[in-house]
Amino acid sequence: MIKVYAARITSFPIEHLDSILSGLPEVRRAKLLRFRFLHDLLRGATGDLLIRAVLPRMLDCSADELEFGSNLHGKPILMGDDLNIGFNVSHSGDWVVLAAGSSGRIGIDIERVNEMDLATAKQFYTEDEYNFIMKHESAEARLLRFFQIWTAKESYIKAMGQGLSIPLNIFSTVDGDRMAEKQLIGGEPWYFRPYSLEEGYLLTACADVPEFDSNVQICDIRSLVGL
Repeated sequence: MIKVYAARITSFPIEHLDSILSGLPEVRRAKLLRFRFLHDLLRGATGDLLIRAVLPRMLDCSADELEFGSNLHGKPILMGDDLNIGFNVSHSGDWVVLAAGSSGRIGIDIERVNEMDLATAKQFYTEDEYNFIMKHESAEARLLRFFQIWTAKESYIKAMGQGLSIPLNIFSTVDGDRMAEKQLIGGEPWYFRPYSLEEGYLLTACADVPEFDSNVQICDIRSLVGL
């Protein structure tokens, strides 16, 4: 089962930022402190807090026992023998989201909907994806479809963990007149699950297993750090 969690950085207890950072591993803390802008630091710290709250429950261990590494393309992964738990983090605007569960190949992407030149879709999307967008008469609906596809594509690429080495236009995330729930990509079945979070945001999770939790679990950051 893939579970999805979300936290809003506007509820971050900034007055406790120093103590929160001091509770993170030194390497991670140093990386966060290199951010120039506070909102980037808060997004990164919130992602770490979600990971350190959720994964220990799945693995029946303490947060300090978690060991992380990265694959050849830099995707963070859990280290350890016989682990079949994967995770992925994404953030946009005020939200940070985490997908985690019983697969080593999980991806998630959240995007805040904003104005976009739809010519981008013609360049980077497949023909059927572009047609899926443009067949709608409403400009607002076209924009939503653009970001539905974008989050689905990004979630798949992140699940694969190969970074930008996968061109966006070599696989499709639509099935006729709707977004695909299951798609054969590279000879393998992949599963997509869109979620509703807040108006103005679109969110999609992807994995090589079909079982997804039905709802996003909203987490309060203060409760994650015991405040």
